[in-house]
Amino acid sequence: MTYVTGGLVQANDYNTASTTLGNVWGIGSGAYGYGQDTTYIAPVVAGDLIRNAEWNNLDAILELATQHQNITTYNPASIDSGFTSVIAGTTIKPYGHYVPYIQQATRNTGNTYAVTDSVASTTSYTGIWGHDAARTLSVTQTLTFASADAARYYFNAGGKIKLNFTHTGGNTSRDVLWRNLCNSAGTIEIGYRNTKRLGGDPLATNFTIRNQGNGGYWTIIPGTPIEHYRQYPAAGYSEYYGGGHNYNYIDTLDYIQVLLTTSGSTGSHGGLGTNLIIITNFVNRTMITPAGNDHVSGTTVTSLVKSSPGRTYLPINTWGTASFNGVASLN
Repeated sequence: MTYVTGGLVQANDYNTASTTLGNVWGIGSGAYGYGQDTTYIAPVVAGDLIRNAEWNNLDAILELATQHQNITTYNPASIDSGFTSVIAGTTIKPYGHYVPYIQQATRNTGNTYAVTDSVASTTSYTGIWGHDAARTLSVTQTLTFASADAARYYFNAGGKIKLNFTHTGGNTSRDVLWRNLCNSAGTIEIGYRNTKRLGGDPLATNFTIRNQGNGGYWTIIPGTPIEHYRQYPAAGYSEYYGGGHNYNYIDTLDYIQVLLTTSGSTGSHGGLGTNLIIITNFVNRTMITPAGNDHVSGTTVTSLVKSSPGRTYLPINTWGTASFNGVASLN
C-alpha cells in the first residue's frame, strides 16, 4: 500500500487490501473463499470518501479470518506501534499490518481452530466375498452438497471427512486377516489439501498416501477416481492365517484402497462439483487352499464422519448440510 501521511489515499490502496481479503472471506474462487458477506469491505471508487468504517471493517474481518484459522492472534500493534481503530474526523495513519496479515490469511486457507464431528454414516456388507470372480468388496459413499460452492466452502473453511473400517464375525482364516487389516488402517482423514492416516496399528507401516500427504479435496479430478490411500496388512500377518508365524512376509495382494472423485455441476467459481464420491475397495487377492478358506465372510463396515468447520468466527454457515448415500457391491 502506497499511501503516506498528508497524502490522498488512492482507491487502489484500499481496494488491493479489500479485494485480496475478500477472496478469502467472500465467494472467492476455487480453493479460496468462505462465502461470507463482503458488503462492508467492498471496493471503493476513485473520488469517493473512504470512511473510517471501511478501515475498521477491514481490521474486524482480518481478525475473524485469522482467529478462525487458529494461526495467530490478530495483533496489528505488533507491526504498527500505537495502532488504534480509525476515528471519524482524524487523520488515517499509514499502517503496514494489512499486507502481512492478509497474506497470512490467504496462505492459511483450509485451516480451522476447531471442527465438530457428525454422527457416523455407515455402509455395511454382510455375506461372503473375496473369492472366485468377486475378489473385491467395493463401497461407494456420496456426499451431496447444495452446490459446488457449498462443497468448496466446506473444505476451504477447514472441513474434513473421516473414514473408519471394521470387520466382524466370519469363520475363515481370511476373516482374521481382515479384522486386523481394518484395525491397522486407523482413521483416514480427507482435508483441504491433505489425506492423512490417524492412529491405527503402528506396525502397519506398509501404506501409501497420495503424494505423501499432499492429497485431499483440492487434488481431486472431477469424474476420474484417483487413489488417495492404500493400506496393506501389518508386518507379520501371513496370507493364510492372518498373523503369527511369518514375520518376513509382506502381503501386497490384500489391501484397503480409498479413491476420490466428484460429479455434478461445477458452478461458476472454480468448484469441483456438487457430489463428493469416496470409493473404498477391500481387495482380497490372495488365493487360499483349501477352497473352504478362500473367502471372507462376516460383516464389513465403512463409517464416514463429517468434521464440519467451527462457526465461532464465521457468521454464516455457507456449506449447509450434505446428504449421504452409501452402497456396497462385489466385483
